[in-house]
Amino acid sequence: MQGVSANDGVVRWTSHFRNQLNGNRWIVTEDGNGIRSPYTHSIRWHGEVVFSLSPFRPEGIMKEITNLNGSLIATETLQFDFIAKKIHVIRKDANRKIILEKYLPLPEDTVPGVIVGIPLRSFPFETGSDFSFHFLTEDLQILPVTAHVVRKELVGAPAGKVEAFRVQMIPHLGLLGLAAPVIPKMFIWQAVSPPHYWVKYEGLESTIQSPQVRMEITKMNYHD
Repeated sequence: MQGVSANDGVVRWTSHFRNQLNGNRWIVTEDGNGIRSPYTHSIRWHGEVVFSLSPFRPEGIMKEITNLNGSLIATETLQFDFIAKKIHVIRKDANRKIILEKYLPLPEDTVPGVIVGIPLRSFPFETGSDFSFHFLTEDLQILPVTAHVVRKELVGAPAGKVEAFRVQMIPHLGLLGLAAPVIPKMFIWQAVSPPHYWVKYEGLESTIQSPQVRMEITKMNYHD
């Protein structure tokens, strides 16, 4: 996958995902490097997201960020407790000292934005109907979102052309609604053919303050 600036078409970062089944868990790992918000200089990162398979939902997220020399910059872990309906968040600095610890409410239909394309595979795109869920942003906001299927279309990415559902992600910002007109539209493309692999995304890179980007697959490897 790569993240491309919407302004000048420059590749900001690249990353590679791998999938592994481990009993009743699906583990997705990501290794990437480049300039990715909130950082303004090149970094490397390693991330891991663990899903339970029955029911299918997130269990935990871990991310470690280093500089290009491998020196630690920060770590973040999130543990999802659907019984207590809470997300336990811990962020640590370069010395592994806790700089943030908090609990977030956990709606049953929460989807982590860091890897939104995987949970969306099971959504009913082919019906053409809108559907809703809660979206966990990288700045730890949980937003109600409506996914609106715009149409089916042939979409291009470095990996090739794919027939995909073009889906607009419409956040409901509540008290932040006054800022909605300045937030660019967000679109995600999921392949029409099952299991509806993620193909492309256009919108904010992470937070409201982050740049607009285009994220797209660079290799068709449906075995990963």
